[in-house]
Amino acid sequence: MRVKRAWLDGNATDNELAAAGSAAWSAAWSAAWSAAGYAARAAAGAAARAAAGAAAWAADAARAAAGDAQNAELERVLGKLLGCEARAR
Repeated sequence: MRVKRAWLDGNATDNELAAAGSAAWSAAWSAAWSAAGYAARAAAGAAARAAAGAAAWAADAARAAAGDAQNAELERVLGKLLGCEARAR
């Protein structure tokens, strides 16, 4: 802003004004680029955490289903054995 004022007053050259504008634009672009990068990394991290949570839930559900199937098989075999014992008595 000071360079622009100096340029308007005739105390700065066109090149100085262009350099100051370029530096300001570069700083703004860098800040925006960094903010976008941070936002993208945060979103990717959140998505990874959500995916990991979903995978853990699915693994727990699979273990529970396997346990239920095993229990059903044990109950079937036990019922068969107890049925044989009851008939033998």
